[in-house]
Amino acid sequence: MVTKIALDETETCVDYIFSSTLLMKGIKLCSRLKKEYSGVIIDGHRVGLVIADLYSSIKDLDLFIRLRGDIWHEVNNGALSSWYNKYLVKIGDSSFIRAKSIISVSNYLKERIISRYPFLEQKITIVPPAIDVNFFIKEKKKKSNTIRLITVTNFNHWKKISPLIEHIDQFETLLKSIENISIDIIGGGKHLEKVVNYYIERGVNVNFHGYVQNVKDYLNTADIYFHLSKLDTFGKSVIEAQSMQLPAVISNSCGLPETIHDKKTGFLVNNPEEFLNKVYYLIENKKLRHEMGYDARQHVLDNFSPWIIGKKFSEILEE
Repeated sequence: MVTKIALDETETCVDYIFSSTLLMKGIKLCSRLKKEYSGVIIDGHRVGLVIADLYSSIKDLDLFIRLRGDIWHEVNNGALSSWYNKYLVKIGDSSFIRAKSIISVSNYLKERIISRYPFLEQKITIVPPAIDVNFFIKEKKKKSNTIRLITVTNFNHWKKISPLIEHIDQFETLLKSIENISIDIIGGGKHLEKVVNYYIERGVNVNFHGYVQNVKDYLNTADIYFHLSKLDTFGKSVIEAQSMQLPAVISNSCGLPETIHDKKTGFLVNNPEEFLNKVYYLIENKKLRHEMGYDARQHVLDNFSPWIIGKKFSEILEE
């Protein structure tokens, strides 16, 4: 039997999520690692990885690492600049070398791992995140003349949300040139207030909703999804939006291109001008929006549904 344990991450695919202190995390982990287990799957790359590595070593269990974030990039670029995170990166290196298998959420992240550890290439398998396609399903919405653009992001990392500053002129142009348009930004974090204040100073009337639990309800009222991050190793929110039959306009950056079928389920853009042009194009072509939305849902069903991703995990463990 193989048990999956996550210590400092929140993801629906794990069996156990511990939110207590670091000491309690270690105690709970130790109590779960019984002799009948043959391995540990850790969903994360910081505190959880260090503890899982330690106990799997003590218990002589195989270690499987599912990696979602590029912690080396985050540390080196100041997103995780504390001595604590730098220390975790340093001692975590040995975990990757000892691991039985490394599961990367994207080809982009796989290449990032190989650039640091070229000798680990044979250990790495790509398994993207799955989403609950039976939950993220479009429901009939009230008729409205308003075109709604929406994005969901995390305001804790500046490289995720700095494009919201860089694209403010394009948002202002959309709001001034189209009578019935709404731009909704979902998400919370330490940089939220700074971004909101900047928009207030500029007088750009974008709707910041902060952290919300009912993301699906907001997606259900939207017409176009956009995602402009420069940090994402994959972009799970893009998959959720496509599952809700939304065409996506996203940055051609990091792991985001692996989430859509360019020109079929959405558009990849390289700068603010391209972003504005593609959004205008979708606004002016209602039929195209609906066609792309249908293809987007099918794209998710074919590539990111639980039964597809579950089979990939099963094959790794069976090997």
